[in-house]
Amino acid sequence: MNAVPRCRIITVYTFRGDRTRAFGQHLFGALDDQRNRRGPGPSLTDCLLFVGHTGLSTDADKVIYGFNPNGGTDPIWQVMQRLRNGDAYPGVVRDDTAVFTAAQQHGLTVLRFDVALSPPSFQLFRRKLAAERRQSKYSYGFPDGDGDCNCTTWMERLGLPLLTGRMDEFTAVTGVAVQVRTVRVTGEAHETISTAEDTTGNPTRTVSHAVPQYARRIGARPGGGTIRTGG
Repeated sequence: MNAVPRCRIITVYTFRGDRTRAFGQHLFGALDDQRNRRGPGPSLTDCLLFVGHTGLSTDADKVIYGFNPNGGTDPIWQVMQRLRNGDAYPGVVRDDTAVFTAAQQHGLTVLRFDVALSPPSFQLFRRKLAAERRQSKYSYGFPDGDGDCNCTTWMERLGLPLLTGRMDEFTAVTGVAVQVRTVRVTGEAHETISTAEDTTGNPTRTVSHAVPQYARRIGARPGGGTIRTGG
């Protein structure tokens, strides 16, 4: 009897942006200052702290990689304005580990979950990621814009099943208010999401509808596919 190969792990990190009035005023004030040559403008990290971001690492490399717009020589205010207007920029994959550290230091909740892949699927994923790190073949745009993908939907181009590219929807799917620990595909009709509250006796939450497609996309068999989430 052949031994079952050990699954390899892709870890996805995501946070919703800080849309408080105070931080919004800080960011847009800095963008306006740069546009009118009154100041240097905000940092790229500040922009990501406002819009939110998603990245990934593998069990072979703990660096968190993220998909970003390559603005070239355009100033940050112009990059942000064009993206908000639906324009696209060439995509670039960067080491964004420091961005997620900054998000935690800023007081934002960074959600994380693990996707288990078979060794062959993992190696294919790593080859795709390596090629994207050298030069991405995708353009970056905000949702409903002209780009091929954003920082979340880019991961689907690499073969990860994330269901949605909108930050609010994505964090709701993966996090359910940060309490998710395990997403287990239990059959063709539904999946169960186990939360921290379940350990105290509350019933398991059930999510319906899109899961059969979700299970197929991750190659899960009914009753056997697991996506570990949380910390």
